[in-house]
Amino acid sequence: MEQVLTISEQAFVRHERTRLQRFFLIVMGWTFLVVGVAGLLLPILPGWLFIFAGLLVLSTEYVWAHKLVQRARVRFPKLAASLDSRAHRLQAWVRRYFSTHKN
Repeated sequence: MEQVLTISEQAFVRHERTRLQRFFLIVMGWTFLVVGVAGLLLPILPGWLFIFAGLLVLSTEYVWAHKLVQRARVRFPKLAASLDSRAHRLQAWVRRYFSTHKN
């Protein structure tokens, strides 16, 4: 099971990121949220998927988004477990292709 960080631990992790990384995460999260809301109105986009993705990204920077994600995880534990396994694969892919450290 994934360890849940306290608010102070999240603040430390946020501090370790560069300003450009934080800016990119915030813009990407809000973009996903806006596309998600548009997806709720348009039949061609999966709105809830984009909203949840946006909240996941924003939860690394905002406490309110983190709390919403935690509530969703409690309410839908099977979905949370499935998304966790996919998130680990995605994190591994991102580290492999976008790592700043070259071996």
